[in-house]
Amino acid sequence: MLDVMRSNAKSSLIALIFGAIIVTFIFSFGRGSSGFRTRTPETWAARVNGDLVTASDFAQAYSNRFRQMSAMRGGKYTTENAKADNLKEETLKGLVDQELIAQQADDLGSSSATRKLPTPSPRAPSSSRRASSTSTTTSGWSKTATA
Repeated sequence: MLDVMRSNAKSSLIALIFGAIIVTFIFSFGRGSSGFRTRTPETWAARVNGDLVTASDFAQAYSNRFRQMSAMRGGKYTTENAKADNLKEETLKGLVDQELIAQQADDLGSSSATRKLPTPSPRAPSSSRRASSTSTTTSGWSKTATA
């Protein structure tokens, strides 16, 4: 194959093929590709008084709560059950509450306070649960909380 290309190196067809390969590499691996982009900050699920609850923290907490709820119901917990129980909202509220507690502990000067508190054990969500004392602004799953 290479011998044929070498013998026809002056051919316009070979030049066209190499040109197409070069253009493909420029668009695939050039400055516009993801390898040359600067690292963007991680997406966030909530902003609590300027501190972020990252989307990966939320996804991990949601996954843990889903598994716990599934175990509590004998493995018969579906995404439909999670929607009915507002599991995403409850998980996000829990993470916001954890962040608010950690910020309050920092404000009080607690040296033993940790930023990552253990995830509270899941409860069956109910409408009688106390309303969050934070004001929230919703944009998709992005929420902002202020104390």
